[in-house]
Amino acid sequence: MSVWSLYVIESDSLALNDAQSRYFNGIGLLDHALTLFGMGLSAAAAITLFTLNKAAVNLFLAGLVFTILNMAYAAIATPWLAAVGAAGAIGSVVGFGISVVIYLYARSLHKREILT
Repeated sequence: MSVWSLYVIESDSLALNDAQSRYFNGIGLLDHALTLFGMGLSAAAAITLFTLNKAAVNLFLAGLVFTILNMAYAAIATPWLAAVGAAGAIGSVVGFGISVVIYLYARSLHKREILT
């Protein structure tokens, strides 16, 4: 969730349905910490890829594993699916797919010894 999204939701500028209210009211410190960790992991992976560092491959892989676990947790333990609906779930899957493609690209650069 972006800072802007959090502001809009917390300021009551956006009308939420019951499922969305339950979900957003249930977000706690751990959820925010996990989000920040995931963002940091993604940023580190991107920076290492831009600097052609081979650590990017492992960082992107760690990010994918983290995303799978985090999405599974959100889908099972929270009303996330009801809150985001089909469009939000599809958007998350598409975003995850893009991350997989970036990981595969980093891995191919590593195999061709472009990353050092």
